[in-house]
Amino acid sequence: MNEFIKAFQNYANFTGRATRKEYWLFALWNAVVLGLLIVPMFLVDSLFFLPFVYFLAMIVPACALSARRLHDTGRSGLLLLLSLLGVFPFVGLISQALLIIWFAADSQTGTNIWGPNPKETHPSND
Repeated sequence: MNEFIKAFQNYANFTGRATRKEYWLFALWNAVVLGLLIVPMFLVDSLFFLPFVYFLAMIVPACALSARRLHDTGRSGLLLLLSLLGVFPFVGLISQALLIIWFAADSQTGTNIWGPNPKETHPSND
């Protein structure tokens, strides 16, 4: 849960680096919370807006964390724009696969243009 809270502390911070652990634990907690919000939506019709409000609130922190994760692998955060290709059937599938592979890649060793390696400065990270 600390990683989920850490993402909110860096709500709109698109600079720096984020470890694999930080990214994937955020994704896990995000999915859990969204799942918990979907259940009441099916039980009570008047709560249909809950998952949508949560989703809208999570766009900025998720994009910021994703950009920092790409920075950690030595890539530009602008590569997130590949996700916009999802509207094209085959091209979108390839672009999403590339992003998942990059998010799962290990950190670039040493310091890169986005800062020091968080794994080296805080050994308890991924």
